[in-house]
Amino acid sequence: KKYVGRCKHEIGSIRGITESLGRGQTVADALAKLQEDGPPHELCCPITFELMTDPVVIESGHTYERAAIAQHWETQQAQGILSTCPNTNQQIYSKRVYPSMLVRSQCQEWREQHPDWHP
Repeated sequence: KKYVGRCKHEIGSIRGITESLGRGQTVADALAKLQEDGPPHELCCPITFELMTDPVVIESGHTYERAAIAQHWETQQAQGILSTCPNTNQQIYSKRVYPSMLVRSQCQEWREQHPDWHP
């Protein structure tokens, strides 16, 4: 795997790994536990690493949280950099975004199935 649940790398998750290691678990065991407990990385924004609430697809075909991709492009514009896709660094010619209804429903379904989960 390219990474183990990118959205699991929050401070709470790191704290969980540290506590697990203190109880004698291996790093692999601690990461596996986090992967079981948190949302799948496919449902997390590649910019924020958080479970998405308003996922949108951009010109490159990649999906991001709407506010995160807007902020990414605003920052690039302020720095005089051409707009790019954060995943591929491909130049983006249109900043038009399209709601990803499938990903949104999958995120909502995951939340409903895990009511006790909190980021």
